[in-house]
Amino acid sequence: MATRNAARPADTSAQITVAGMAAELYGFADERPPLVLLPGLTFNRRIWQPVLGHLSRIDPGRQVLALDLPGHGDSPDQLPHSMQHIVSLIHQAVEEAGLETPVMVGHSIAGGFASVYASQHPAHGVVNLDAPPDPALFTLLRAREEQIRGDGFPGVWALMKQSFGTDLLPVSARHLVAHNSRPRQDLVVSYWDELLRQTPGQFDAMLAGSLAALAASDVPYLLIAGAELAPDISQRLSDALPRLKTEVWAGTGHFPHLAHPGRFARRLADTAQWRPRPKAGSLTPADLDWIIDAHFEAERRGDVDAILATVSDDISHEVLGAGLGKLSGKDAVRAFYEQLSQELSIDAYTTIRRIHGPGHAWEEGVVHATATGKPFGLDGGGRRVIYRLNHLFEFSNGLIQRELGVPDVASIFAQLSRPEQQEEQSVE
Repeated sequence: MATRNAARPADTSAQITVAGMAAELYGFADERPPLVLLPGLTFNRRIWQPVLGHLSRIDPGRQVLALDLPGHGDSPDQLPHSMQHIVSLIHQAVEEAGLETPVMVGHSIAGGFASVYASQHPAHGVVNLDAPPDPALFTLLRAREEQIRGDGFPGVWALMKQSFGTDLLPVSARHLVAHNSRPRQDLVVSYWDELLRQTPGQFDAMLAGSLAALAASDVPYLLIAGAELAPDISQRLSDALPRLKTEVWAGTGHFPHLAHPGRFARRLADTAQWRPRPKAGSLTPADLDWIIDAHFEAERRGDVDAILATVSDDISHEVLGAGLGKLSGKDAVRAFYEQLSQELSIDAYTTIRRIHGPGHAWEEGVVHATATGKPFGLDGGGRRVIYRLNHLFEFSNGLIQRELGVPDVASIFAQLSRPEQQEEQSVE
């Protein structure tokens, strides 16, 4: 059993053994949720080194547990390598390492382990690296079961390697992948055995049950893919997971985290800001603040999916002076924000006053933006504008059900109507 949270410099690690698995523990416990890094099939924990180097600079001292799964790296086998047994071992490792409600990060097959873990045990969220549930892959493996279990394994694994797209990686990353992977047939077959024994109907039922359990856990879920998802897969995930965010890092193949380790480290650092969504029922002022702040932050980033995650399906949305009238439903609101992102780039937003009431809040703030398009029909010309913006929010079941925005349209008109060379006036 590991020594729990032993004091160490933030940029060094302790080699430990937890739940019979070799691991490295970085950083120290604080208010940030710890990260648990699970490598893909045939890879060991050292595959994360490029990411960890960037993370130590971006998010110093973040507590991280990097595991060698059973049969990988320095960890001995612990049969069976079934989904439930591996997830139970990971949970035991988390407990022995003394981690509290971690963010689960899994690559490839371990994206599934991370997802199932979050559906069964306390977790702060999931980062799934290029492991969307793909029935086509299941069909391919099932069709080649005899080869996988027999003399044809090298040929099947060669096809798998070809699909990884390692030629898209920087030279150093290609070398890391080549030297880190140990594709033993007995190991691969053992991890795939449960899948190979399923019928298509059993696979679909298993997938539906897993997605339902994950949705019930109501945790943030970030899927990073190295290529565009098939439309049916994307739709199924979007329908099943209310807090899903998908990013496609085109041209990175099966290893987006190695193609852009610094970018991925920033995504990991951002998970420190993930928060549990307030539950339905009576919302406290702190709950209302969480929802409003998440909504405004998503607006600032121009992240339409994250904006929509804060509103209800029957959202009523209106901006006085925009000439659009009242909008109803997420599709209409999505179109509004997609258009807004072309017209205005939000540089900063400052809350001046926020008043809470039962199931509602009144917000007064100031927006600093760049007029990149034609807001309110006026040519922005890339000019900076500063204006007051008031909001009325009404809430239902932990989400924004009504949003009424009242911008200072007169100030915006005045700033965009004067000659570009004039200095912009600040809002007092």
